[in-house]
Amino acid sequence: MKQPNEICSIEIRRGVIRLVSIEMQMTYGGLIEGAPTASFNDDLIEGLRKRHTPSYVVPPERTVHPQTTDLRDEPLETLPPVQCVGMFDGPPTPRAVGDWWRTFLYVIWFQEPSDQIVHPRAAARMHDMPWDDLARDLTFDDL
Repeated sequence: MKQPNEICSIEIRRGVIRLVSIEMQMTYGGLIEGAPTASFNDDLIEGLRKRHTPSYVVPPERTVHPQTTDLRDEPLETLPPVQCVGMFDGPPTPRAVGDWWRTFLYVIWFQEPSDQIVHPRAAARMHDMPWDDLARDLTFDDL
């Protein structure tokens, strides 16, 4: 349940995670020339993953179109139009011991435009994320 002092919360298999911060932008807003392909999208996702660690990438819905790009003659492939990177706090992992303070994970996903911060379809796709494997536990010593 959403608390008055939070952006939003999402129920995942491991428990409730709470959105602490979010970056949203148009997926192809910086694409000046050309068209997206599978390799372009893979590079885009990998770049986001490298800049935000630890992270989990929600497997995006990819749409392959019948036309090909002019430059590489690759099939045109698009991701949903809104690119999102959220930092979530959540339950401690089994590794959390001692003076545990908080546990966080960056989640990267793509969604359709929505009047909700996290589109319901995107939230549903987060349900099975491996929180315990990927999230980082912090203690006061990490500050």
